[in-house]
Amino acid sequence: MMRPCDFKGEIRIHVLLSGALVWLAVLPAAAFSAPQRTSPQSAAETFQIAQQALQAGRYAEAESGFRQVLQLDPHSAAAYANLGVVYLRTNRFPAAVEALQQAAQLAPEVAGIHLNLGLAYLRQNRFREAGPRFARALELSPDQPQARYLLGLSYFMTDDYAATAQTLEPIYPQFSAHMDYLFMLGSSYGKTGREHDAARVFEQMFKNEGDSPRAHWLMGNAYLTQQVNEKAVEELEKARADPNLPFIHYSLGLAYYRVRKLAEAEQALKEEIRRNPSYPSSYGLLGTIYLDRRQLDDGLASYTKALELKPNQAAAFYGLGRIFVLKGDLNRAIEYLERAATLKPDDDGIYFQLGQAYLKAGKKAEAKKMLDRAQSLQAAEREMLERKVLGEPLPPTIRPAVPQP
Repeated sequence: MMRPCDFKGEIRIHVLLSGALVWLAVLPAAAFSAPQRTSPQSAAETFQIAQQALQAGRYAEAESGFRQVLQLDPHSAAAYANLGVVYLRTNRFPAAVEALQQAAQLAPEVAGIHLNLGLAYLRQNRFREAGPRFARALELSPDQPQARYLLGLSYFMTDDYAATAQTLEPIYPQFSAHMDYLFMLGSSYGKTGREHDAARVFEQMFKNEGDSPRAHWLMGNAYLTQQVNEKAVEELEKARADPNLPFIHYSLGLAYYRVRKLAEAEQALKEEIRRNPSYPSSYGLLGTIYLDRRQLDDGLASYTKALELKPNQAAAFYGLGRIFVLKGDLNRAIEYLERAATLKPDDDGIYFQLGQAYLKAGKKAEAKKMLDRAQSLQAAEREMLERKVLGEPLPPTIRPAVPQP
């Protein structure tokens, strides 16, 4: 069911990666146990010079050297691997993926290659692609905590909280001083109903940080992840003592919205926009508040600004569609809702609203198709809950639920 600018994406990434533990493996040729083709002595010398440049931070020189190695020995996994490191350190992440994929094909048993390839995906927010790489690195090097930590991060960012907790638990002794680790583990415990374990981890967070705004900021964001919204408000109001914490006012605005304190949410979001005018989710959530209040022109302006900053947001197109339904402009409403459905084809709420718009436009065949699709998606979601969570059937559905904004 469509929800407004939920607590995911940029906020949660920033909470984690602003303090996250990130490793890059710079790999000497000796690290590769896979057979390497014999290369000329000049290739080995060039590799050594390039590696020294990489370690010294002379990235242009290192890139040139590793490319020369590949001209002399196109099958040098070490050259591809360290070329990938150059691209990672210079924020050229698609190029890093390409180089590291080549390295992984040539030397599939080297854990560091898979670790770095996972990082290249991670830096592009491609968490579902990063996870298998970290899993492979962990398989190849079970005693190294880096891959386990990053695999847990990938699970967390794809909302697989049970897998997050299971993956991260074994490294608690090494990582209990790291707030990002505790944030993920405690949030995952909370999301999976392990409240006692969550409380233990959150207590450790305060032991680490003391009664600081940053500790309350992390705790509030953890409660947002768990949908424990009253507690999120309480913690984030304390965190506001440091107004420079990243996205603090957006997080507070979201918490206020969820407990239906719309005036407070609007004020917090406007402050976030003042401080960080390029963050699109602030405009999207503000648009949803205006939609709830039926301030349709204000909502239209806010959603339009959100799309200007970040095109192809399903939530913004959905909000615009609802606004134009209320304005009576059904053609534009259908246009925006169809865009939302294209971007998020598994959301029953979008199809329900689209079906309602078609009904109002007198297009009964199209309306039936959309409403049937909404009911089918809702049934699939219920089946998933039965299988994964409840273990027993739910009561039968009478009609599709009216989606919340």
